[in-house]
Amino acid sequence: MLLYLLLLAQICATAKLSQRANYALKGTVWIPPCQLVRELRKTAEAVNTKLTSHMIASDTLDLLIAKITLYSEKQPLTKEATTLRAVSAAAAVEKQAASSYTKQNLKAALDATAYTSELSGAITAAVDTLYHAAGTTNYCLGDKAGTGDGKAQVAATQCQAPGIVQHEGNGIIDSTIVNANGFPKITGATTTAGRGTASQCGFFETKTGVTANPGILIGGNARAQLAFGLIKATTATNPIGDSLTNIKQGEHSTDTTFFQRVHTAAQTAINLRIATATKIDEATIKRLATSNAAMEALKKILSARESKKPKDFDGQTETLKTTWFGDDGAKAWQAWEKAKDDKVINPTTAAEDDTTIESITNVGDIYGLLAHYAELRNSKFLQTVSPGKRCKESEESSNNKNKDNCGKNSIRKDCTGETGCEFDETKTPKCFPKPEEKTEKTEKKDRENGKTTSTNTTGSNSFVINKAPIFLAFLVL
Repeated sequence: MLLYLLLLAQICATAKLSQRANYALKGTVWIPPCQLVRELRKTAEAVNTKLTSHMIASDTLDLLIAKITLYSEKQPLTKEATTLRAVSAAAAVEKQAASSYTKQNLKAALDATAYTSELSGAITAAVDTLYHAAGTTNYCLGDKAGTGDGKAQVAATQCQAPGIVQHEGNGIIDSTIVNANGFPKITGATTTAGRGTASQCGFFETKTGVTANPGILIGGNARAQLAFGLIKATTATNPIGDSLTNIKQGEHSTDTTFFQRVHTAAQTAINLRIATATKIDEATIKRLATSNAAMEALKKILSARESKKPKDFDGQTETLKTTWFGDDGAKAWQAWEKAKDDKVINPTTAAEDDTTIESITNVGDIYGLLAHYAELRNSKFLQTVSPGKRCKESEESSNNKNKDNCGKNSIRKDCTGETGCEFDETKTPKCFPKPEEKTEKTEKKDRENGKTTSTNTTGSNSFVINKAPIFLAFLVL
């Protein structure tokens, strides 16, 4: 009887010990990875914020360049236009730098988002699996102390499928969770450090002979793992996990593990820089005006104007700076203040002088106005070159010089008042120089060149009759 009782006690003790082997995962193993997820999800917003800042800067500078070009088209000969053209050249250099930065870092930004999302998904999927691998009164996710249920921490750490807000975050990654060396909160667990409350979870109960014993593993050295090894199950029934506190590779080394690639991607997102705040304001104009690019552009402008080479102005840098840009760019800002208030056609209503350059915010509208003012300038130039105008030698008489003014008159009274001008309502321009009367010397020269023309003058109207076409017409008749 006594032997029976001893045997029964041994069997019960063995069963109890077996039951106590089913340990939950201690919170110190799974909560830090969940905290990491919260930070890694900020990667997309981080890279978006930083690269977008460069695109905004580029667009702003593009608008400034367009506005300066418009002013220069309207007021090309002013000192302000010269100063601002140099500022515009500096803006173009800065715009190119902003665009290049975005292009150069776009792939890195996409890689950062991809890698961090991959690890975030793996961790949340692992936690979700353990969250549901329990009965009504049992659990697999223990608390930090390892003495209770840790399910409530799943929601607290947002270690779940993300919503829009959680996915975007604020873009600022916590340096206590992601630093230059690795992920300092993920210290890992070895031996029994990952054990939570016993008799709660069968997930980490492993066996070598699953054909006869309950368990999830075959083989003495095999391991089951979740989240790429952050959570593991061993044959010793001890939940363990990797440490990621110091995984950064050496300066010239390349990443060899998935966690190293994730860390590098996250660091890339952190290290991307935000563009200098760029608005069309005093700070931006002065910054551009005091740049080397603006000075180099000014030298090129002046060299073209004075038929010199840009390097001829190298010894005058300080003088040029004072004359054109002023101390700290003050004169450049004054030039812009005048330019921005210049009246232009309203791009919406087409009303003349109805708006200012400053008020136009659409680059497309500005380039439309540029086309208009360029055509207007060309039209005015062509109007000054009338069909009867000829190049004059230096000994032109004052009478011939007056003929240059013919095209400026549009009514008969003003036109005929100018010496050497003739008016014709049907022609464009209506007022034009009279055809020159031929002298005997000119007639002789024309005949030598095969030209047989003579000039007949009748009353106040002068006209030229070409004899050759008339003679040919007579032969045809």
